[in-house]
Amino acid sequence: MSVAERLRPTTPTRRWVGVGAGALGWLALYDVNLPLWDWLVYDVAGLSPASRLGSGVHFFFYDSIKIALLLIGIIFLVTVLRSFMSVERTRALLGGKREGVGNVMAAGLGVITPFCS
Repeated sequence: MSVAERLRPTTPTRRWVGVGAGALGWLALYDVNLPLWDWLVYDVAGLSPASRLGSGVHFFFYDSIKIALLLIGIIFLVTVLRSFMSVERTRALLGGKREGVGNVMAAGLGVITPFCS
């Protein structure tokens, strides 16, 4: 039996359940980020929140994780949006428009999907 035969095709319901579980996991990580770093930096490491070192260490770790989570979320959403928008559909949408209108519409699409690929 080959690998392709062993893999079951995913159903749309199963796919959406996976997306929902991933979204809930992302929200849980985002929600626990601040209390986790408060506990680790101030309680476990014993740094004072009023000190420059304590607040600097807390800021670095908390914001690094927050930025990484936001970047992961944005990349995921843009990927999902781009899966619904093919190159042919974009050409059909922008084709035949006057130059000014086409440029504004292309810029709008660039704002919505800011990642190159």
